[in-house]
Amino acid sequence: DSVVTLNLTINTSTHTATTQSSCGSYSWHGTTYTISGNYLYNYTNTNGCASTDTLHLTISTGTHHTAIQTSCDSLNWNGMVYYNSGTYLFNYFDANGCASTDTLILTINHSTRSITNITICSAQLPYNWNGNTYLSTGNYLITLTNSYGCDSMAMLHLVINPSPEPPTVNTPVNYCQYDQTEELSASGLYNLIWYSSPTDNTGSSNQPIPNANIPGTYLYYVSQSNGTCVSPRSVITVHINPKPSIGNDKEYKICFGATINLQLLYLGNNLNTTWTLNNIPVINTTNVSNAGNYQVIAENTYGCYDTANVRLIVQPKVIANAGNDENVMSNVPFQLHGSGGVQYLWTPSNYLNNPSIQNPTAIITNTMNFILTVKDDIGCADSDTVKFRILDGPTFYVPNAFTPDGDGLNDIFRPVYVGIQKLNYFRVYDRYGLIVYETNIIGNGWNGFFRSKPQIMGNYVYVVSAVDKNNNTIVKKGNVVLIR
Repeated sequence: DSVVTLNLTINTSTHTATTQSSCGSYSWHGTTYTISGNYLYNYTNTNGCASTDTLHLTISTGTHHTAIQTSCDSLNWNGMVYYNSGTYLFNYFDANGCASTDTLILTINHSTRSITNITICSAQLPYNWNGNTYLSTGNYLITLTNSYGCDSMAMLHLVINPSPEPPTVNTPVNYCQYDQTEELSASGLYNLIWYSSPTDNTGSSNQPIPNANIPGTYLYYVSQSNGTCVSPRSVITVHINPKPSIGNDKEYKICFGATINLQLLYLGNNLNTTWTLNNIPVINTTNVSNAGNYQVIAENTYGCYDTANVRLIVQPKVIANAGNDENVMSNVPFQLHGSGGVQYLWTPSNYLNNPSIQNPTAIITNTMNFILTVKDDIGCADSDTVKFRILDGPTFYVPNAFTPDGDGLNDIFRPVYVGIQKLNYFRVYDRYGLIVYETNIIGNGWNGFFRSKPQIMGNYVYVVSAVDKNNNTIVKKGNVVLIR
């Protein structure tokens, strides 16, 4: 048997684990680590065995905070009081023991202090200031929040001066449209100031003169100033009342004997009319017949009036003249002679060549009457009748006696002409051959006078010479007896 002896040494590898915490970085076996983690280090230990160490590493960083702050007047931050705006740093070690820095960006807003001096007049009361109402002189302190949100102190030093009383005015003032207006007036102890509205601040010392052209209600304002304060304003109401308009002057024509209703010439609602003739009131205006220049005054409920003139013309009396009664021959044309108007109408019309002219031609077979109606330029009318007797002719009939005693019967000695177109002459002689009457106008006759003296009763001789419708000359002589 043999004995073998083994002297055996077993060396083991090294395996160590290290846990470390560090701020920012950590150096281990010549290597710097900045990130937390598990790291291995391989090496041969002193026994010559392969070995591995393990590092459990935690890397911590410092704390860095930034704060933005706004404060009124001051700010206490980390035990320090700051009064001004700026950027501030605070250094410290955090919970991990690392150096840390916080940053403060600070805005400091300051409270305000103000004093307001106000002097007003009592007419301006109440005085409103920062939402408060003040009625008397004094110093008033209030706390406000300014635009930065900071408490502010504001003081009002208020002085109130007495204002004058409002001026005394007469109101309302009434005018009619288109009236001549006067300056408005007011009374007070101080200088008067006139305004056109209740609130404007631009006044004038000139007294306003209302304009009466346009109807309506207008307001004027006046105050008085003692040099320091202006009084409250008094208001003057001016009424410009509408003027009635009844129209233009007129001219009317009425027929002789007719009447006119003046009230119908100018009509208007709620108007009171007064008529005058030569400044004398017309009593009965509905039945007026006198010519003249009339005036109407129309007054409305405001007392305003308008006037108009009416010239009333009474036409001259229309007198129709159909001519004298005549003797004519049957079926022989003869001419009618009308006068007195500008329009003519003869009836009956069937015997006439034109019944609407002044002197128509007629042909009749029997004794008859024609009626003539005439009108003037406005239609006023009158009528006259003429009688035509049918006698044999052409000739003339001469009476053998007449009685010029003025009784209206047989006072004129004249021939009756039938079918005669022209009278050469008609003469009357006395017993001595003296011509006591002569004419060449058909229809005229002797009235028994000679040289304005009545002639004696007795026989007289006449001679008639005329031209008939056939242009033949007819002469007739005879005697006539003048009877008184």
